Amino acid sequence: MPRFFLVFRRALVVAILFSFCAVIAAFSMPAVAQTSEASSSSVSSVAPTPVPILLTYRSSSLASRLSLEGARLKLANETGVAVTELDLDGSDSESVSVKTTDVRRKLSESKTKILLAFEPSLDASFPPLVDSLGITVVATSYLEGVITRSTRGLFSVYPRISGVRDAIERFFVTQPAIKNFSIICSNSRLGVQYSDIWHEAATNRGVKVPSPDCGNELSFDFRVTLLRAKGQQIDGFGVGFGVLNVISRLQQMAWTRPLLLSATQGEELLYDTTQDRAGFSEIFFDSPVFSEIFSRAFAQKYDERSPTLSNALGYEAVTSVLKALTEGGDTVAAMRKLSYNGVSGPIDFTVENTGNGAKSVLMRVDGIKAVRIH
Repeated sequence: MPRFFLVFRRALVVAILFSFCAVIAAFSMPAVAQTSEASSSSVSSVAPTPVPILLTYRSSSLASRLSLEGARLKLANETGVAVTELDLDGSDSESVSVKTTDVRRKLSESKTKILLAFEPSLDASFPPLVDSLGITVVATSYLEGVITRSTRGLFSVYPRISGVRDAIERFFVTQPAIKNFSIICSNSRLGVQYSDIWHEAATNRGVKVPSPDCGNELSFDFRVTLLRAKGQQIDGFGVGFGVLNVISRLQQMAWTRPLLLSATQGEELLYDTTQDRAGFSEIFFDSPVFSEIFSRAFAQKYDERSPTLSNALGYEAVTSVLKALTEGGDTVAAMRKLSYNGVSGPIDFTVENTGNGAKSVLMRVDGIKAVRIH
């Protein structure tokens, strides 16, 4: 065979082999790339599974819902924390025993060890439940006098009642025309505490105070109470519950007087945009002064609304728990070491399980805003 043909044949074979390899490579490279991409996607999609450590317990009350808003604001930028909302909507009318049984069952089912209790009506039946389940609870309820240091796992971020004294005394200084002051309070522990402080502040200014009228929040319509107050020539009212009904009744009577509300009644009025307040320009309540950073963040998230006490307490509860968790180990022991500046005031659980030392100022209701009275 001529040498030319041998060289040509060898070149042809090499060319065919080269082309075959190129084809194989062309099909193989995308496959490798796809495999790499798939592996990368698989890795990125497998995020660490957060441990369900926080459980919220709330009712249908406004204070409970507002606390949950504050908690969500704090949790918005937190990672590695799972939150289950234990919804007890509609349970406000249930007895304490029914609530306790329901909570015990749901807590047992959740197997949680940490509970955020956004329920304003917790009472003396709750500490034994906490102890029996061996969990840590941070509540937004007023539990001063209910829980002590011996109540191992239950803490409250609600301000101590002594913090409202200055604001209430300020009210009577700014209202010298009030000579007779009537108190409408709930029969809850917080309601009675407010009643006592209102009574003390009024009498210290020489204001006469008839016996407080404390009733059942769910059934009281205030008609008899207000008719009696009118006969007593009352110049002002302290209202610890049912403020919307009180205002409506007074309007029906064409009788308006300055009102001093508890903190929760103040936020009740601020958030009820349907309430006709014609004739009521002098409505006051007590509230801590919240940090500017918290107030701005809250307004940005919730349509420029100003935060209220319940909003701040939800935020404080989450903050306390997260700080305790960063310490590691026993959560209760970590909670008892906490001392920091909260958004509502100084938080300190090193001495008592009721650790909020916030001081309130006097606020006046101005539409949907609250204006501080200096």
